[in-house]
Amino acid sequence: MKGKTIAIVNQKGGVGKTTTTFNLGACLAEQGKKVLLVDLDQQGNLTYCMGHDVPDEVENTVAQLMLHAIADEEYDIKKYIYDTFLSVQKRGEIPQMDYICCNVMMSTVEVNLVNAMSREQVLKYILEELKEKYDYILLDCGPSLGMITINALVAADSVLIPLQAEKFAALGLELLLKNILRVRRHLNPDLDIEGILFVAVPESYKESRQTVEEVVERFAGVVGVYDYVIPRLTQVSKAIRQQLCMIEYEDRKSNIKKGESIVAERYRQLAKEVIENGK
Repeated sequence: MKGKTIAIVNQKGGVGKTTTTFNLGACLAEQGKKVLLVDLDQQGNLTYCMGHDVPDEVENTVAQLMLHAIADEEYDIKKYIYDTFLSVQKRGEIPQMDYICCNVMMSTVEVNLVNAMSREQVLKYILEELKEKYDYILLDCGPSLGMITINALVAADSVLIPLQAEKFAALGLELLLKNILRVRRHLNPDLDIEGILFVAVPESYKESRQTVEEVVERFAGVVGVYDYVIPRLTQVSKAIRQQLCMIEYEDRKSNIKKGESIVAERYRQLAKEVIENGK
């Protein structure tokens, strides 16, 4: 049985795509699932999270894979898959995930895709041979609706949309949904939408709650919204700086007992819903 590929997408930067990819992947792995994370953002934030302090120094990346595919060159995909976190000693007994890195070289791919044959399908062809090895492949997309993101949507089985509860969230979401539906209509008819996940939400902020309600009402019948949010807490940014997902951060902090971190528990809840929806 082939695994499920989920694209984590939003054309706006700083909305929690990488945080969601990183933490959802860890929580799926905690549930015993085989997980591959693919960094598609030239900023390399997910690559950093996986233990690479300087993403631009990584040699084997998804950019090279895509350039080989565009040029119809042979490649050994095993060379590009890191089969554990960079430092097992640092991470201890936390479930491991495989991953493919990304860095600034990805900007070259965008240019080369312009004249590529079947340019929207390049990433799909690369990932196709991996879908039998993994239960879940998570694609961390950059803040763009360009060809890299289109490739992710064509390669994906479904889309997860992280969204911040701010004034113009609905406007950006409308454009994103139009592009997703356009890809489904022309390039990937089986593409589903997992749902909208509100992240970095200040729970005491009245305007944030209003935004969530407005999005639910405005897009009812088009896309579902998870009935819980990921709150904005300083421990999330602290964990990312330490290259730790929230279940690792929870495991390391003596003052946080397992199950007491609201962010970790909500990502665990998201992982369980993703698994349930895939049945």
